Amino acid sequence: MIQVKKVNKVYITGEEKLHVLKDVSFNIEKGEFVGIMGESGSGKSTLMNIIGFIDGKFTGSYIFNGQSVKNLDDDEMSKLRNKAVGFVFQNFNLIENYTVRENVELPLLYAGKSPKDIKSSVENALDSVGILDKIDKYPNQLSGGQKQRVAIARAVAHKPDFLLADEPTGALDSVTSIEIMDIFKKLNRDNNTTVVMVTHDRSLKSYCSKVLFMKDGDLKERTDV
Repeated sequence: MIQVKKVNKVYITGEEKLHVLKDVSFNIEKGEFVGIMGESGSGKSTLMNIIGFIDGKFTGSYIFNGQSVKNLDDDEMSKLRNKAVGFVFQNFNLIENYTVRENVELPLLYAGKSPKDIKSSVENALDSVGILDKIDKYPNQLSGGQKQRVAIARAVAHKPDFLLADEPTGALDSVTSIEIMDIFKKLNRDNNTTVVMVTHDRSLKSYCSKVLFMKDGDLKERTDV
């Protein structure tokens, strides 16, 4: 599904040149649960932006479902991003004055779905993460774990090709983190949902079918992180 080959990313500021990604290559197959792990500054966030069709300025090759991403214009990248990726962020990124229902509806509205399809998709997504009973609540009425469940429901509601989770347990306590990771694992196991998780937390590797470890812009597939 995802084929990345010899991707390089260089930032130039003034006379300084920062080589953030160095000949990064890997494949991700449909249904895998992939962890991209590394310390802060290792390049994993830059790589996440490329995988998620946020940053198209790189050298090398990125093939997604047989299509080269590199030469797409901003509008094409935006359409692909909205259709193919479900994002889950560390700080949830919920709209505070929207209800849970309204937050989860957003990607479906962008996709132009009918009101009937939106209603059933929202309810199914919330049910899949065990929070359908909170559908008319607002984010400030929810715990951190409940907010992340809403964020996951929003990410899966439009049935994307893959989920891209950026430090999904970073703002949660250890007990809630396990609950959230169990939801990702359930979606991966029961729905064959492809999950790509970017994290510095090596304790989460047991949830992954593959671990890619980044250090100073270099990436290796590892079993010993």
